[in-house]
Amino acid sequence: MNDPYANLPVERATPNYEKRVLPGGFVQHRRIGPKGGRGNWEFHIIGFSEGSDHGTATVLAEPVNQRVPIEKGRLLINGRWWSYSHWNH
Repeated sequence: MNDPYANLPVERATPNYEKRVLPGGFVQHRRIGPKGGRGNWEFHIIGFSEGSDHGTATVLAEPVNQRVPIEKGRLLINGRWWSYSHWNH
């Protein structure tokens, strides 16, 4: 997946995680492995409405968490659908 946000600033949130903030305040984290490898950037879902297959999800954002559409396990954020491999809850 081409990362349109690859040039955003990245900060070390903890020794094992990095953080970046996308336009609209959406927060993503990724794990840093013991050998320095990095996982996928992931959104953190705080809650769901109507189940996790369709409806909306509340996503961690700054300064206020945001509700976004979710359909077939994908989140719609900033006009782009993000698959399950790019979010956790």
